[in-house]
Amino acid sequence: MKTYSSGMFLRLAFAVAVNVDPDVLIVDEALAVGDISFQAKCFRKFQEFKERGKTIVFVSHALDSVLRYCSRAIVLDGGHKVVDGDTKAAVDAYKKLMVTSSAPRRQAPAVGQQVPRQFTPDPQALSYGDRRAEIVAGELCDETGQPVRLLQHGQPCLIRMQVRFQATVAQPIFAYTIKDLRGWELTGTNTFFKDIATETYHAGDLVAVEFRQIWNAQSGRYALSLGCTGFEQGQLLAYHRLYDALLFEVVSAEPMVGVYDLQSSITVTKISAGAEETAPATGNL
Repeated sequence: MKTYSSGMFLRLAFAVAVNVDPDVLIVDEALAVGDISFQAKCFRKFQEFKERGKTIVFVSHALDSVLRYCSRAIVLDGGHKVVDGDTKAAVDAYKKLMVTSSAPRRQAPAVGQQVPRQFTPDPQALSYGDRRAEIVAGELCDETGQPVRLLQHGQPCLIRMQVRFQATVAQPIFAYTIKDLRGWELTGTNTFFKDIATETYHAGDLVAVEFRQIWNAQSGRYALSLGCTGFEQGQLLAYHRLYDALLFEVVSAEPMVGVYDLQSSITVTKISAGAEETAPATGNL
């Protein structure tokens, strides 16, 4: 055991715990170090325990796992119990707690409402452009307009930004893209693709832009990039781009394969009966 890594040690500890047939199993972040195969085996064991009426105390920050496997959840903040009840209500409370703990809670601005220059991009964000337009504010919000860093799968969300123009620019393009943490661009759109008309803006003009969508991608961590570009004499120019300006996380209670949920509806219909069903009854009555 002296040569075991932390992951191997936790696997052994979990295996020992589940094989002594406990009435109460306490799992404290132990699954965070395991690979996908190990985690799948653990959650199958959880399901077996639940079916046998066992109690599992699962301590985790993996909100998708909490939603998927727990029937009741408790949220603790500084040692104090904040919520004790339904898992969805607990996750919602935790998301609000994350917002208030990272920054003073403020009323989200309405679209078009001028706000102080509060937007601070991630330190690793790449910023470039000729700055004839500058992105001075940006936020990821839930459907109520409250800034968030945690989204739930299937939840409507808003991407907002405000752009200050330093010179006259005709028909700028406002855009966003979302990448995973490996750098793969997963989705994005802009006013040009959506055929949204923009006007000519002049120095000092402040413009608010809002993208509204439903987030149907896989659980995980993502990076939001914002941009303001435009065509001039047939060339695409970047006025201001902020790559990986904001990092956020998505949780889901529904398992899925791949990156994106196509919201499939499924029907299953038997189109013919098997030989055993169609064979006539034989024998004496």
